[in-house]
Amino acid sequence: MPTGPPSSDMAGNSGRPRDLYLTYVRAMFPEWSERTVARFARATRLLCLTGCSAEVRERVLRRGRRPWGGFNVAAYLKAAEDVAAARLVDQDEAGQSESDQPGD
Repeated sequence: MPTGPPSSDMAGNSGRPRDLYLTYVRAMFPEWSERTVARFARATRLLCLTGCSAEVRERVLRRGRRPWGGFNVAAYLKAAEDVAAARLVDQDEAGQSESDQPGD
């Protein structure tokens, strides 16, 4: 029976699995803090997970743009949360109206 520390081929990776999307965003915006990167990723994921069209995503992105060319990630996240919440309410109401229909 072996003793001592495990060999490198037997040791697993410690910690959380690496999020490739966060890595990509960090590479695109290296000057952003970890918190800002996480906010941007959350906003983008919310829009994608709720099935927003490319037009809606572009409109939400525009809400984060500043007049002088900067980007306000907090405004982008707020707009994405608002749109995602509205879509979820619409989906829920559509599901309830279908369940309200009398069955055969």
